[in-house]
Amino acid sequence: MGRKLGRSALKRVPKRNPDKSVLSSGPVRMDGALTRKKAAQMAGLGVETLIFYEKSGLIPAPGRAANGYRMYSSDDVNRLRFIQTGKRLGFSLEEIGQMIRAAAAGTGSKKELRESIREKISRIDSAIDELRELRKILTKIVDSPHIGECDILKSITKKI
Repeated sequence: MGRKLGRSALKRVPKRNPDKSVLSSGPVRMDGALTRKKAAQMAGLGVETLIFYEKSGLIPAPGRAANGYRMYSSDDVNRLRFIQTGKRLGFSLEEIGQMIRAAAAGTGSKKELRESIREKISRIDSAIDELRELRKILTKIVDSPHIGECDILKSITKKI
């Protein structure tokens, strides 16, 4: 039922840089299993977030120690970090879950992952285009000598 970890397991686990914007790989020494709080800390997230990911099925239910505490492995911490990285890259939790399930089932391929990333890039490009158009409109409004006569601003000020 519970996961067995060898004592003094040495794994390559992504470690956060101080600026928290980029992940790098580095060895993390783990002696046995981790409590929920420690696993969350190592993954750089809150306990509530870890619980949410567990309930959402993004990480498997952990084994339990004799005292009833949930115990997490270095694999769990790696998965939590993968989820956090995926979120920073703009993937939804649903998309991240699909990647995790495909990898676990052995059905995920590099080709499918690349396609998923290409689709994400395409959506980002579309959003950038929309934001540029919005910026043009707002710039015209703010640069207009008749800004007080702008219908958009009149409707906004009526709601305030």
